[in-house]
Amino acid sequence: MLLLWSSISLSAGQQSVYATDGELLYTEGLQLLQQGLYPEASQVLERAIALSAEPERLFALGVTYYRLHRPAQAYQVYQQALSVLPEAGLAARIRSGLGDVYFAMDDYSRAAEAYRQALDFQPGWSGVRLKLATSYLRLERYNEALNESETLLKSQDPLIEAYYLRSLIYLGRHQWEAATVELEALANRQPQRFETYQQRNWLYRLQRRYPEAVKVADEATTLYRTLPEAYQLATVTRLDKMTQCLVTPNCKTQADAELAHQHLERWLLLSPEQPQVYYELGRLEQLTDDRLAAQAAYEQAYLRFPARTDYLLKLAESDWVLNQRAQARKWLKDLVVPEAGSPLWRELAKWHNQDPALLRNWMTQLENVPPNLNQLLTKPPQDDLAFWLSYLNWLLPDGANQPALRPETQTLQALKLWRAGEKRWAKQLLLQAHQQAPEWWLPCELLGRIGLETGSIDALNWLSAAYAQHPGSQALALRLAEHLPSGPERRKHLELALQTFPESTRLQELYLNDMHQP
Repeated sequence: MLLLWSSISLSAGQQSVYATDGELLYTEGLQLLQQGLYPEASQVLERAIALSAEPERLFALGVTYYRLHRPAQAYQVYQQALSVLPEAGLAARIRSGLGDVYFAMDDYSRAAEAYRQALDFQPGWSGVRLKLATSYLRLERYNEALNESETLLKSQDPLIEAYYLRSLIYLGRHQWEAATVELEALANRQPQRFETYQQRNWLYRLQRRYPEAVKVADEATTLYRTLPEAYQLATVTRLDKMTQCLVTPNCKTQADAELAHQHLERWLLLSPEQPQVYYELGRLEQLTDDRLAAQAAYEQAYLRFPARTDYLLKLAESDWVLNQRAQARKWLKDLVVPEAGSPLWRELAKWHNQDPALLRNWMTQLENVPPNLNQLLTKPPQDDLAFWLSYLNWLLPDGANQPALRPETQTLQALKLWRAGEKRWAKQLLLQAHQQAPEWWLPCELLGRIGLETGSIDALNWLSAAYAQHPGSQALALRLAEHLPSGPERRKHLELALQTFPESTRLQELYLNDMHQP
């Protein structure tokens, strides 16, 4: 990360003339850490903590684990350090370390929260503020990213960082080309700075400019052959491109899948304890219809980092899709319900199709759930548009901390227009929602349904994309099966759907009919 520990100094504290062996081990561990000898530092610090788990020692070990690309262990040690009530300055540094762990695993919401808490104690930590601004960008909270970037640019003369900060400001204003110019200037001036490649790649992916995004990611893997984050960047770029291909006619993904596998293998070799590598492997296997492999990968991610709710949801969904209902429910009993307004409710909403009782139970744990939504959760209507209208209206939180145009906002407006007969305008809003959140199945499903009503040639592409991302929906499986033309593609779809819904007489009927077709 850019300026990763620039605002954090490691101190052995006041050395007593009565120093214990633990204090001497701690001092030795710090020296090894500062020399970049991370495996040796971890061993020494672990011995020091075995003698006395003081927060300073735990913090140093957390930093060491992070440097060793062992985020799950870093997370556990940081949490342990906070539990023993360190003094305020050290607590702030621990929270900044937690922010780095979250950021490395693409959990930008928690990263921003951790960085914000660290800055509450020490507003002058420029490196932490820069990472906070970047986290806000990833969350598309542009106004907040803009405020943090302008604060930094005014408070100091950051020299090389000025290019980076100005790029963040342009991004906050949606001035994509100007941001690209600044980032390219930074790349030309400091070609060995990995963060520049990260930001340029993200900017291109945000605009769905995948040829440029792939080029930047490939350059990063060439320059940073021993950096796990470079292969993470290349993997995610290929997966994003494959996700976009789901709705693009005649878009070939075999080469991207093979390259993604190669990047994942290298990433796994460099950081075998990184949970995110298994999560991304699960995404790849899901996109290529290897459901057993996807389930195994998601399970490895979750077991390494149970605190990630999205890992848990993907694992439970994978078991459900494999018709392992009891196991899916067993995983979900450990679910910690996120706060209202969290993007995780996009994924939680899938259970309205799969097991409405689960979604109803989760929502009863929250306050201010509208009565009409409670009623719809108890007795799902035949027309599920009523449910989505109420659900999305509840999902959209109030407050200045949210983007002006969230995908949920556009999808909600699209539903209202669709019901009013304005299908063309509804489609445009759904396309924008998909552009912002291509991994969200709901805009794809609604675009497919509108396409069927209007005779659009791309309707089946949208339904196929929705089903690829929400294979636990029997309604989606049936709708797609009933509209796909007879042939190998339909047969493959029916075989997969019947693995999940073997009890569906309609799917059985369609499959038998298809088998008798010439």
